[in-house]
Amino acid sequence: MRYKTGYSCKLEYDNVKNKIWNAAVIGLGKIGMTYDFDIKRTHPSSHVLAYNDNENVNLVTAMDVENGKKEMLKKLSPTTSFYTSIENALKNKNIDIVSICTPQQYHLKNIIEVLEYSNPKIIFCEKPLVKNTNEISLLKNIVDNKKCIIIPNISRRWLAELQKVTQYIAQGEYGSLEKISIRYTRGIFNTGTHLFDLLKMWTGNNIEKVRVLKKVSTSSEDEGEQSFSFFFEQKNGVYGYAEAIDDREYYLFDIDLFFSQGKIEMRNSGNDIYCYSVGKHSLFSGYRGFKRDKHISGILSDSSMKKAVDNIIDVLEKRAFPVCTMRDAFYPIYVAETLLKSYKTGKEERVDYYE
Repeated sequence: MRYKTGYSCKLEYDNVKNKIWNAAVIGLGKIGMTYDFDIKRTHPSSHVLAYNDNENVNLVTAMDVENGKKEMLKKLSPTTSFYTSIENALKNKNIDIVSICTPQQYHLKNIIEVLEYSNPKIIFCEKPLVKNTNEISLLKNIVDNKKCIIIPNISRRWLAELQKVTQYIAQGEYGSLEKISIRYTRGIFNTGTHLFDLLKMWTGNNIEKVRVLKKVSTSSEDEGEQSFSFFFEQKNGVYGYAEAIDDREYYLFDIDLFFSQGKIEMRNSGNDIYCYSVGKHSLFSGYRGFKRDKHISGILSDSSMKKAVDNIIDVLEKRAFPVCTMRDAFYPIYVAETLLKSYKTGKEERVDYYE
């Protein structure tokens, strides 16, 4: 059987049901490993523990430039070998799945190295997939005709409860979508990847125009990240406003979708969805107000990392297609890069993204 990602990247295999798949993790930072030392997080929250907990995966090897990560790795996955170079971690290891969890500026370089030293069937890469649109073109050329699928980890894609919002909008349950209000922290590439992807997944429409209104500080500026408050307009004319907030004050990722007959709110960074219908105002005669009729809670208690690895195994065993594809990861990069352009020009700029 053959799967296609949309850019001539192919995967072929036979007789693979219930096989044990060999995995490697490149980069043992927060999402690579250390999130699972945080007792407040849903486990597994890292690539290391997600692989270690999956009965169909053997986490053979892991790599980080910091030698001190070796002892931490032993606590989560005692049988996994530790290396400080990608070549040593992958060469002659017969690896099926490679996770890339390094900082975003190294993703393309690391993908090239992974394909040089190994022949994985799937590369599972953290977001943003690459750092700019120029690297998108390079990545397309690199994976063209390779027998490898690249799956980006846009983590909210794996959560079925967030996908329900798509159904509410498509079915017109609250009327037509009219405007969008957002409060977010940690940048246009970090949180922005989730933001732009969620809006596209929910509404089925791309952001077509953006205008930066103000730059806002973020703790991730030393990683090359930037945060902006900005106006945006989707292809269908629905418009919105995103307000950036410094995450050193507090962490926030809230979205309000306003419809002709109701409202949908995402709160607590996606842990809660509230749905409201419109009826008579409870306080003022002659006006209409919102009445809550749905509340979906505890969404993030369902491990997106576990679901991602489950989907990867299903893809390898020919039971499913990837929930998240390279194409899904490209669009947010185009929006973020256009925001950078708008900040420099001080003008409204068009997002030059085409399906």
